[in-house]
Parts: sequence; structure tokens; C-alpha cells
Amino acid sequence: MFTDEILSILVEETNRYAFDVLNLHGETSDKRNHVSSWKPTNKNEILKFLGLILLMGHIEKYSIQDYWTTNYLVETPFFREVMPRDRFLMILKFLHFSDNSLKESRDSPTYDRLWKIRKIFDNFNRTFKEVYDPTENVSFDEVIIKFKGRIHFKQYIPKKRKQWGLKMYKIADATGYTYDMRVYLGKDKKENLSTSATYNVVNAMTDCIKGKGHKVFMDSFFSSPELYRDLLKEKKINSCGTVRPNRKHFPKNLAPCKMKQGDLAVKFCNEMTAMCWKDKRQVYMLTNMHSPRNEFIIDERKRFKKKIDGDVSESEKDRLSTTKPKIVADYNKHMGYVDFGDRMHPPTLLLDEPENGQKNYSLV
Repeated sequence: MFTDEILSILVEETNRYAFDVLNLHGETSDKRNHVSSWKPTNKNEILKFLGLILLMGHIEKYSIQDYWTTNYLVETPFFREVMPRDRFLMILKFLHFSDNSLKESRDSPTYDRLWKIRKIFDNFNRTFKEVYDPTENVSFDEVIIKFKGRIHFKQYIPKKRKQWGLKMYKIADATGYTYDMRVYLGKDKKENLSTSATYNVVNAMTDCIKGKGHKVFMDSFFSSPELYRDLLKEKKINSCGTVRPNRKHFPKNLAPCKMKQGDLAVKFCNEMTAMCWKDKRQVYMLTNMHSPRNEFIIDERKRFKKKIDGDVSESEKDRLSTTKPKIVADYNKHMGYVDFGDRMHPPTLLLDEPENGQKNYSLV
């Protein structure tokens, strides 16, 4: 993951920023003893630094300093064997990913809100594609990267495990591997206004899997007949997902007014199947990878037989079989790949830099 190019960027920009700060404060500054103690870093040291950062996600402690404690009850000697505490904190203080002198004005039409980490971010995306080929079935979804700082494009999604932070779109496969990612930076003035923002982001990000016979699953936030049609026609990508019944070109009055649990309504047009299935509520689906025939499968899951008073005893646990359309079963099986990958990520070091410039660190 940390290629030679990424390490070179980290070394170059971290050293550059450290010397910029040193020159800014000068020899007579009150911070002289702290800042002037900096020594240039190198790839080997940065690699050790990154290794300790990742390890902190697996060994949680109250503060960063606690990883270097000598208290025999809670000590972790490996950290001080790899790098002294003060050196780690010094690198963390000056860690940088871009040249501040190249910052563009916010009024510039080419201003990039992600310029601070753009080189690293694009390099990671490139590496993801070079070292791995995704499985046939992939999912497209959004996740929240927890972030406590002040930023214009911070988002709130109440249904996500992490509700506040940076919204990121991802393509992931059955292993949870992230094949492509993009940060939501707010409304893009240059995007195609003839189509929706969700159409544009899915259409742009699926370029990396076009023409390879992949099948992509997405939820109702992204699904639309227009998107599915274009993905199949232009990129040979089949699609399946839940859909909002008020989407443009979705068949009107697909479902009758009254449906009983288990009822199914299906319409087929131009290689696309629209379906409404009544479970506990009406579920609307759209697909161009399934047959329009009403195919059902038996889904066996471990459930509980509930007693009238709501209590369930250990002996009453049973495997109950439920019948559902194959479209729904396939969606349930493949849609969660992005969330699966997100759950596998260990806590990582978070930098919170408020407007007063004082940096705070925590594990999230």
C-alpha cells in the first residue's frame, strides 16, 4: 500500500514543511529549542512511523504518550524500541502531504478542496487498481470517515455507523477490498447538469471496471433506470438495487394499492426488470442482470421463535426458512461489501486542527 512514490512524497513534503516552520520562527523564537531540534526524516523512518500508526489501531490506549509508558502494568516496549516518543511526536507535528506554496486561491476555478492530500489520495487509488482485480460482483455505496475538525464539506448521515465526518463514495468487492474511492467535496460547478449528482458520481467511478463484465449493486440513493441503461450500454456493466418509485422512467402504478405479505408485481422493458415485493413493507427493486420471471429462492437464516410475551428461550432457537425473490436475495448478499470493508478497518489516528491552529490527536 505504501509504495516508494508515496514514501517519497511524505519524506519530501514533511522535510519541506519542517524547514519552512524553522525558517519562519527563526533562531530567536521562543520555540527555538523545540523546532530547531528537527532532523530530516527518510523513507525508512517514515515507514516505521506509519507502522506504529497502524499498530495503534489494534492497541488502543488513552493517549499517544501512553504507548511509550514504562509502567510495567500497561507498557508496550515495542513502540520505544522502534522509535523514541519525542521523535514520533515531532514527525507527527510536521507530517505533510503537499507543498503549501502551491496552494491556489479559493476563488480560483481550479481550486481543489482536497489539495492538502490530493497527491497521496490519487496515488492510493492508482495502487488499489494496480495490485488487485475485483471479484465479479461489486457494490457501490457511501461511507462516513469520522472527522471532528472544521471543514466546509463535512456531512451528516444518520443511518450510518459513523454519522458525522467526510462522506466518501467507494467501490468494493466481496472481500471488502476498496477498488476505487472519492471524497464528496460539495456541489461541483463543473459537473453535468443534465443528469443528477448521484448519476454523475456512479458513472464517473465505474470507468475503472467498464468492459470487464462486472455486476454492481447499489441502493435507492443512486439507482435509476437511466443510470442502469447507460452502464449496460456504454460500459457493459449490469446493475441491481433498490430504487425509489418516483424515479424518472420507473413504471408508475407498478404495485396495486393493497398488497399482502409475499405478493409480487413485476414489469419488464428494454432488458430491465422493475419489481415490487411486499415483505414487512413494499420493496422496490430495479435490475438488468436478472430474468423477468418470478424466481424465488429459499433463504435459511437462524432466527428465533417469539413467544407471545416476547421472551425467547435457548431451546426455541431454530432455523426458519423464508421465501424471497432471487433479485432481493442477490441484493442482500452483495450490497454490503462497502460496509463490510469499513467495519474491518481498525481505529486510526485522527488529527483535529481547529481554527486556532492548535493540533489535537485522538484515536477513532
